Amino acid sequence: INKKSGKGRNKVAVTAAEPEPELDLTIPDLILWLDAKDASTLTISGSNRISEWRDKSGATYTHAGVGDNHHFGQSNSAYQPVYIPAGGGGAFSSKGGAVSIGIVDGSQTYLQSIYNWQSGNSSKHSTMFFVVSRRSEESTHQYVYILTSQPMLQFKNNKFRALWGAAVLDSTTTIVDGTKYLQTLTHKGTGTDDTMRINGTEEDSNDINATLNASNTFNYIGWPWSSGTPEAEIAEILIYRSILSDSDRDSVESYLMSKWGI
Repeated sequence: INKKSGKGRNKVAVTAAEPEPELDLTIPDLILWLDAKDASTLTISGSNRISEWRDKSGATYTHAGVGDNHHFGQSNSAYQPVYIPAGGGGAFSSKGGAVSIGIVDGSQTYLQSIYNWQSGNSSKHSTMFFVVSRRSEESTHQYVYILTSQPMLQFKNNKFRALWGAAVLDSTTTIVDGTKYLQTLTHKGTGTDDTMRINGTEEDSNDINATLNASNTFNYIGWPWSSGTPEAEIAEILIYRSILSDSDRDSVESYLMSKWGI
C-alpha cells in the first residue's frame, strides 16, 4: 500500500446529518405550542399514558384570576391518551413522537386545557396549525380539536372540516388513513372569509367567525362527550393570536412540513 498516495485505502463516505428544522421564534403572538417530538414536555406513565402535555410558547397570561400557562392535562387514567415514541409505530414513527387519541379499553381519551383561555384576540383573529394523521374512520364526524371560543376542527366524511354552527370550511383533500397532514386555519374576524389550507395549499374560504366570542374557555384535544371520538395521532399544534402575514404563515408551514416529513 502506498501510504503517501493513499492507494489501496478503503474510503468511507460520511454524510452529515441534516439540521433539525427550527421554528422562527421572532414571529409574534404565539400562544400555544405543543410538540410531541419533545418528550420533556410530556408527563408519561409506565404504560405510555399521558397525564400532561405542556405548552412551549411561554404564554404567561393570567386567566380568570388564576393560571399562567396553556398546558393540557388529564387526571383520570382511563381517559389519558397514549404516547407513541419515535420508532414506536404509527404515522410519525420515523420523525418523532405523537399523541394518540381514540378509544382505549372502551374509554374515550382526550386532554383538556388546565386553565380556560382565549385562542383568539379581541378582534377574533387567530392562525392555527395542526400536524395530524387519522388512523381510521370510526364515525362520520370526529372532533380532533375543540376551541370553544373558536371553530371546532374535525374529520368529516373523509375530509377536514372547521365549523361553528352551520358555517363550515371543508377541505378538497380526501383523508387517507395513516397519512400525515398539516392543517392551517386562519380566523380573520367578522365579515371576512376565513381560510383552510392543507399541506400549504388553500382549499376553502368562508366567513365562519360571525358568532364567535373571545371569552376565556376550556379547550380540548379529542372529544370528551358521548360520540364523535377521533382515532388519530397528533404530532404538533401551534396557535397564534393574530392573522399571520403570508410570509410568516409560510415560514411556519415550511418548518412543520420539513420537520415531520409532509
